[in-house]
Amino acid sequence: MLPLAMLIPAALQIAEMAAPQLGRWIAGEGGEKVARQVVGVAQAVTGQDSPEAAQAALRADPVLVIEMQRHLKDVELALYKAETERLDIVNRTMQIEVASSDWYVRRWRPTMGYALTATWVLSVLMIVSTVLYSVIDEPGMAAVVIDAIAGLVSALSVMMGFALTVLGINAAKRSEDKKVLAGMQPVGIVEALASRIGRAAR
Repeated sequence: MLPLAMLIPAALQIAEMAAPQLGRWIAGEGGEKVARQVVGVAQAVTGQDSPEAAQAALRADPVLVIEMQRHLKDVELALYKAETERLDIVNRTMQIEVASSDWYVRRWRPTMGYALTATWVLSVLMIVSTVLYSVIDEPGMAAVVIDAIAGLVSALSVMMGFALTVLGINAAKRSEDKKVLAGMQPVGIVEALASRIGRAAR
């Protein structure tokens, strides 16, 4: 079995030739599974035993690239379907929260949004005031302080990233609910992708 350190780059190179949009799946969480699918499809289509030989065969024969694209459409559609199902579970959970008789269960996401905004504002004010203090009153420590702040910002960005992911899903769901109230029929990811693939095939 190909080591992960070699698998991901090989899959990215193969995807770049036939389906660049799969790159975000390969490089993302759970990318190993997608990478093995891409490499497996490439080897099956080309009849080669290694990713390197499969890449060479794809470069040499555009017909194989077209065949590869056809197979990878199925992989991409399955990925979007799985993502849609995951988001659907999240959305149903949020709907249950909104309908809950417990006030805090209904309001925890907005509360999180307010808390995140307050944290962001306080962090910016603290960073700016610290930099100004070090530059004006302790210029000899400015470089040390700025390096320390860079590390702090990097650490905070991870925490903020998780929080923003939760709030992003919440905002997307609220946008969908507003479309429904306005009489618009929301289109799911799978339906949109299937429609796009159908148009491309015609």
